[in-house]
Amino acid sequence: MSPKQPKKPNPQPKRIQVTDTSGWTHIIKGSKSQRNQLHIQPMAHLQPKEMDPELTAERLDELLRKFTREWEESDCWGKILTMLEEQVMKSENVNITSCVCLGLGSLAGIDAAKASWYELVALISILDTLKEKHKVEHVYFQDPTFNDMDKTFLAKLGYTVLERPDASNKMNENTFLFAPHLEYQHIATALAIAHPSLYMGSALEFWVETA
Repeated sequence: MSPKQPKKPNPQPKRIQVTDTSGWTHIIKGSKSQRNQLHIQPMAHLQPKEMDPELTAERLDELLRKFTREWEESDCWGKILTMLEEQVMKSENVNITSCVCLGLGSLAGIDAAKASWYELVALISILDTLKEKHKVEHVYFQDPTFNDMDKTFLAKLGYTVLERPDASNKMNENTFLFAPHLEYQHIATALAIAHPSLYMGSALEFWVETA
């Protein structure tokens, strides 16, 4: 009886690095992966932001229009749009049916950061582009700093606000994960859970992964 031959390790998916001068991270994953039984660790120290008493629903709508105009005229959006058109939209291995946004930050809290508004309008623009090819049926937001006005505003835009840690149950290999400024350990956990089709963050490299 001949000795058993050792099993060959499964080949790893090929990675191609692409430079992104806008400073955002993009990971496109083409191969399906088994979902890990993990959970996004809650950020217990974060609480809903106190609502700005001077903000109204009409003012939030005005801010959305203002930041949308500024975003659409920016060089950053031009670079991201080029990346989407040349990399994501042409990929036959990517199928996006949902989006999960983590860590956006409060839009209606006292001293709300402009970055949160730019991230929101960026996501809206990206989703509009993706929907030209992909049937993105559900868009979820989760952030422990959201207050009641944030939740009402996002719901009016047609989005679903989740309570932590429900986002971990909404992610899979067909998810677009958008988390521009989420802390590293939470991004790592989210990526391990979902192996999403597309991830966008910031300040890292741009990777394309194909089988």
